[in-house]
Amino acid sequence: DLALLSVSATDTDAAEPGDNGQFTVALTNPSDQDTVVTYSVTGEATPGEDFTPLTGTVTILAGETTATLAVSVLDDNILEETESVTVTIDSYTGDPDITIAPAANSSTVTIADDDVASLSIAATDADAAEPGDDGQFTVSLTNPSDQDTVVTYSVTGTANGSAPDDFTPLSGTVTILAGETTATIDVSV
Repeated sequence: DLALLSVSATDTDAAEPGDNGQFTVALTNPSDQDTVVTYSVTGEATPGEDFTPLTGTVTILAGETTATLAVSVLDDNILEETESVTVTIDSYTGDPDITIAPAANSSTVTIADDDVASLSIAATDADAAEPGDDGQFTVSLTNPSDQDTVVTYSVTGTANGSAPDDFTPLSGTVTILAGETTATIDVSV
């Protein structure tokens, strides 16, 4: 007897805060000995941050045809795109009549994010004055993002920054770096 070894995502759609995913490693026929499968884990999701790290091996017990790998989601407060976890069978030890199925040696689970954030601006140094007492605004996110957040703003008021008569012109954009929650806009008098 021969058997094909494969992996498939049997719960493909995981999500924060606690909707876990699952892979199933399978044999088309049972073996009379344990089949120890070694696999690699890739994808955009980060082990230890987005999901509990997988061990890299799983055993299909003698007489059985399947073993499962749980993708246990870890909830965080970081704004993220949907991220993937891909398991690829690398090798196995066991019956020499087993062959890794070339078209089914890899599969993917996705993890959806549940986080949201509010964007705000505040004058954190509202009292500027000549000569050289500068002002400052702070742009804030309530939760950090995993990518840079470029904020476009407009400048109005009675002070003239376009000439510049009263303050150095402002660019109209500010970037909150990935992993950060604030960025400042300095008003140079």
